[in-house]
Amino acid sequence: MNNLQLPKYFCAVLLLVAAWTSTLHAAEGVYYQWHDETGKLNVSDQRPAVGVQYTTVKKRTRAPSANSSSTDGLYNAVKQNEEAKQRAAADADGQSADAANDNARQGNCKNASEELRVINENARVREVDAEGNYHYLSDEEKAQRGVRAQENIDKYCG
Repeated sequence: MNNLQLPKYFCAVLLLVAAWTSTLHAAEGVYYQWHDETGKLNVSDQRPAVGVQYTTVKKRTRAPSANSSSTDGLYNAVKQNEEAKQRAAADADGQSADAANDNARQGNCKNASEELRVINENARVREVDAEGNYHYLSDEEKAQRGVRAQENIDKYCG
């Protein structure tokens, strides 16, 4: 055997080892989970049809309980995992919704306060219409806007 053949054999052995470990990986347990068109959670050791988005999950190495089959244990584990994800998402959505509502309330308070300040401090107030034209508010319009701004301050700042 010459020196050039040794790396070829070494590469071949490495490829065999890699193939063997990948079959061990498959044997140790990987399953797939996806939601069908009705929203039902599906779990299988076989990949879903082409075009279906799925998640690959490694099976737990825990032994099944005496009163359930390994499939039932797997399904229950996936179901619990899915429920935990949904609870976490709901909690995060609730927190982010609360934060968004608080930010909107603060923005509305600031806008209403600024509108009332402008109306009270300026003798003439103008606004821009949708076409970009300026319009000066009449005294009656200023009074109406002042009342509306105060109502918004009471609503959003209090």
